Amino acid sequence: VKVKGSVFEGVTKRTNGNVVLARILQYLETPQYLRKALFPHHPDLKFAGLLNPLDCPHHMRATEQYPFREGVIVKRPTKKGKGSFVDCGIDKEVQIDKELPAGMRVTVRMDQECTGGKYYKGVAVSPDTPRKELGTYWGYKVRLADSFSAAFT
Repeated sequence: VKVKGSVFEGVTKRTNGNVVLARILQYLETPQYLRKALFPHHPDLKFAGLLNPLDCPHHMRATEQYPFREGVIVKRPTKKGKGSFVDCGIDKEVQIDKELPAGMRVTVRMDQECTGGKYYKGVAVSPDTPRKELGTYWGYKVRLADSFSAAFT
């Protein structure tokens, strides 16, 4: 393997190391129950499953109760104006107030009152809401910068 700057040249592969690292960091930041839905098979993630999972507050187990959960919008028909359904890694899907495209990652405020029925209810909120309202660490964002100084702007 030859290395020229941040570009790795292998026998049949030419990849930017920055992009590989960014993809792996995004994969690790995503709760385990969402990874299959959000990350298609990719050579850069071939061995990412061997890395230890992060034990972050937003990486909840199915049995944990918390006012917020991360989820992915599922492709399921709903009546016009009735919102979308979200897979939040729990026993039932969550119906939210907004109509969003399938496959989109979303932070959901769970309705603690509505626990019966075929599905739970919730509201789509900004990913910053758990941190702002409860002071809870809610993951990190990965972005690529053209230079070191550009990373701070």
